Amino acid sequence: MSALFAAAAEAVEEAIVNALLAANTVSGNGHRAEGLSAEQLVTALEKAGWRR
Repeated sequence: MSALFAAAAEAVEEAIVNALLAANTVSGNGHRAEGLSAEQLVTALEKAGWRR
């Protein structure tokens, strides 16, 4: 994997994590999506195989 591709992949991963942490609880059309705390996100990522 080239250094440029690795840097791009890391930037995308960080952007996704930042977006998940910035999200608030929303509801509409009878549905509700809860915002995640940092602890909940880390727990879910670790359960999926992510390592710090």
